[in-house]
Amino acid sequence: MDEHNISHSLEKNTGSLKPFLLSKSSFGENFQGCNFKKTNLIQGYFPYCNFSHCNLKQAQFQSAVLNNSNFEHADLSLAKLENANLCFASLAKANLIGINLIRANLQYADLSNANLRSAILLGTDLRGANLENADFTDAIFDKTNLYRARNVNISGAYLDHLSINYDGLPCQK
Repeated sequence: MDEHNISHSLEKNTGSLKPFLLSKSSFGENFQGCNFKKTNLIQGYFPYCNFSHCNLKQAQFQSAVLNNSNFEHADLSLAKLENANLCFASLAKANLIGINLIRANLQYADLSNANLRSAILLGTDLRGANLENADFTDAIFDKTNLYRARNVNISGAYLDHLSINYDGLPCQK
């Protein structure tokens, strides 16, 4: 099998299983409701894809390109997205408990109503992101960029070396 393809079974909302070959390069594909639990998608290319309602628990998306993709209502708990590009992605109402977002780019992403309990946000870029009603309880922030992020409520989160800019003014430490 080609190293750029992954043999996997999809579990649709219908409950039926069917064989499926997932390429590590897909543009604008609809994977809604699929089961990619523990799937290795490291360095995958999935811009503009629909992963809504998918089971992506413990999936590996390190260094993946996922800009403008839809992860609404998806389960990405314990997933690894180090260095992933999630610019303009929608993760609204997603389960992101324990997700690894080290150095991930989430500029202008929609994380409204997402559950980010115990998430790891070290060097994560959240500039311009919508964080309305996102739950950051026990999340770890270190060198996280929240410049122009909207509706930020990080009560209960662990903050270490957090830099917050206000109205474009440089942060004073």
